[in-house]
Amino acid sequence: MKGVAFPLCAATAALLAGCSGSGGGGGGLPPSRIVFSSDREGSVAVFAMDANGANVLRLTDPVALNRMPSLSSDGQKVVFVSERDGNQEIYSMNVDGTNQTRLTNDAAADFNPSFSRDGTKILFDSERTGNAEVFVMASDGQNPVNLSASAQTDGAAKFSPAGTQIVFHSNRTGQFEIWVMDSDGGRQFPLTDGADSLDAFPSYHPNGSKIVYNSKNGAEDAEIFSMNIDGSSQAALTNNIEADSNAEYSPNGLKIVFEGLRAGNWDIWLMDAVGGNEVNLSNDAGNDTEPSAGT
Repeated sequence: MKGVAFPLCAATAALLAGCSGSGGGGGGLPPSRIVFSSDREGSVAVFAMDANGANVLRLTDPVALNRMPSLSSDGQKVVFVSERDGNQEIYSMNVDGTNQTRLTNDAAADFNPSFSRDGTKILFDSERTGNAEVFVMASDGQNPVNLSASAQTDGAAKFSPAGTQIVFHSNRTGQFEIWVMDSDGGRQFPLTDGADSLDAFPSYHPNGSKIVYNSKNGAEDAEIFSMNIDGSSQAALTNNIEADSNAEYSPNGLKIVFEGLRAGNWDIWLMDAVGGNEVNLSNDAGNDTEPSAGT
């Protein structure tokens, strides 16, 4: 798999090193916005577009690195990572780019933020303990707590729709697998155990019945997979020559938005929730990655 062109923290780079204007329309998403990262104007910035790829708007200034956006379920707020103050910190803003506010302030890198369904909590990765761990904090940045608390790399966490569980990836068994834990950090266990695959970047279906994630088998490029929440019925949804990664269901659960590498360029793509009918939404010469539709 080929690497994303954007600078990454070490833990995320290890996973994506082999994986991961407006474009054409795609049906199935309700009227809403998709936020994503792009280097189309130089330095990586956060952008938003309609669910059909229209009305692209840059939300952050293309000066310092701004990336890893995550949209709240009500479509009103965005959390993202910025290096504008010298290292990777978590920020929030309105979906139109106004009211940009710093939420974390630590010498270590903080990254991969995501909202709880009710918008009151934010999950994020932090290296403040010496290795990447899953943390949770209030939506205003207060009371950060280490939930995963392992000696290995844990990250890319997402709340279940009910807020009772958290899905994340971890390499604590020797390679990256999809894990789940209670929302307070209890009962941590793996859902995947592929002997030859790297499984990462999971996200729940809006009704909580499925998890979508990317899997990389050996020298092959990463593809998008889905499974039941107990780890059963693992199935490939994409089968492309180049990499597909960072998938997330649409708010109505009928579609999946993801980043896809085609002919050496990353774009934001849309497909059916069961795979198929792939449509390039961003269709830009720059690298467009890390989409979020608010699930």
